[in-house]
Amino acid sequence: MKTDWRQVTGRVWARKWEAILGIVGIALAVGAGVPIYLGIFAALIAIVLVVDLIREVRTTIRLVREKHVPLIVIVGKGDDEFHAMVDDVWAVMAPLGFNEREFDADWDVERDDLVVRRESDLPRRPERWVELARRFERKVARLSARLQGRTVFHLFLNCPAALAVGMGALLGSRYEVVLHHLQRGVEPSPYVPVIDFSQGTPGPTGVQAVKRRAAPPYKFIAVEQPEDLTGEVFVSLHLAGHDPKGNVEALAAEKGLAAVHIRNTYGSVLSTDADWLRVAQEVVTELLGLVGRGVQRVHLCLSSPVVLAFAMGMALGTQSPITVYNWFAATREYRSVLELEHLRG
Repeated sequence: MKTDWRQVTGRVWARKWEAILGIVGIALAVGAGVPIYLGIFAALIAIVLVVDLIREVRTTIRLVREKHVPLIVIVGKGDDEFHAMVDDVWAVMAPLGFNEREFDADWDVERDDLVVRRESDLPRRPERWVELARRFERKVARLSARLQGRTVFHLFLNCPAALAVGMGALLGSRYEVVLHHLQRGVEPSPYVPVIDFSQGTPGPTGVQAVKRRAAPPYKFIAVEQPEDLTGEVFVSLHLAGHDPKGNVEALAAEKGLAAVHIRNTYGSVLSTDADWLRVAQEVVTELLGLVGRGVQRVHLCLSSPVVLAFAMGMALGTQSPITVYNWFAATREYRSVLELEHLRG
């Protein structure tokens, strides 16, 4: 991997210019001839300065070359759960070289820059969902502009799956990201990376992989659909516990529209060692296939792990005529909260 040596030398000079001048001064003094006892003393000082300078160069190369940055999204949770999540995330990121204090000192990146938080649950008003999704995108863009060298964003999401679709659609495939799934009971941290787009190159092994179509036969989903489709179609997506099929059948019948049902084949519980990317690819292939067959709008009611929802959003982007619905448990109904093609305003 290439290193931007101009950034390295500039940062080292800004932080260690006194040491560099001291080393040069000592070398010139010794070269000009000084008493042997002064020469030995000066040499010892020079060694200390050189060792410190080498350590700084190594640290700078690491920072400029690659940075792993956590991003937390948490909605509808109190302070205790928020702080517990931060502790868990920091524990995951420490082996990757992330240190909150160092990032603040080196890049002026504070905790608030790494967190998108809303303490109360999101209401039915779609504008609040759009606002939060856009706030997430702005934070990623600001971080990307502020940080130098290669940056890998690690996403930790504790929010509705419908919001994750919107955030993923806004993010697209512009950044290297790693998606972490919350799996209780896993040590040393309950967060497990299940989709990794950190390879840094486009194509099948990079972030563009999420947009690749999955060729049937599918491994993780089965599709139920009528012979004839209507101009607009309701889709139930059952990838997790709650099954939206019955609600979607009722919504579609009320509006006289066709209903398509995408069902998981893994018993609604996806193991952390499964191919999560393939699951997202299979679902996206079906959703975009409907649009390709002339469906003017897809009404998507989903029950999904938030990580899969985010990955699907990355692939769908903000061009597809897809309305995303959220399940409101209090009233036991799906309500539309996001239109992907209008997310950017």
